[in-house]
Amino acid sequence: MIGNRLQPGERPSNGLYDERGYHVFPVLEIDANVGAGQGLYNAASKSFDPGEEGAPLYLCPADIPAELEAELKSLAVDAAGAVGALDLNRVDFRLGDDGRPYLLEINTLPGLNPIVSDICIMAQAEGLPYVDLINQILWLAVERYVKAGAANGRSSVFNAAVRMPVAAER
Repeated sequence: MIGNRLQPGERPSNGLYDERGYHVFPVLEIDANVGAGQGLYNAASKSFDPGEEGAPLYLCPADIPAELEAELKSLAVDAAGAVGALDLNRVDFRLGDDGRPYLLEINTLPGLNPIVSDICIMAQAEGLPYVDLINQILWLAVERYVKAGAANGRSSVFNAAVRMPVAAER
């Protein structure tokens, strides 16, 4: 997901972010039973580009029930908030034999390789171009910097910063 928790009374600055201040990408499912990993999502399986023979199967959006998707997205936002993640993060889960999601990790600095990085695969599946993804991440950081300066009474060259529009808004 990208975004930052909004303070009471703040509003999302464009249609990409929800009322909380986040944009949660579609769920990505990685099937490690396919490819070189032989059931494990490990260095061997990650050494192949998505779609290449030997790679695990990347399904985005995942073919899961809407209720599970909503639960995963809600848990991801809560998990990121619990550790104070900012701007960009990826939250990984594994479904247990009981069908319930279990948190594996909160990655506050996920890879941004446009071909192989999970967050980029999710953004692309949704139709958000790589350049727009990177610009959104940068502008989220600029906005935080500007807000922090204003809260501390500091002036900044970024005080006139305007959110970069996403492709759909251009």
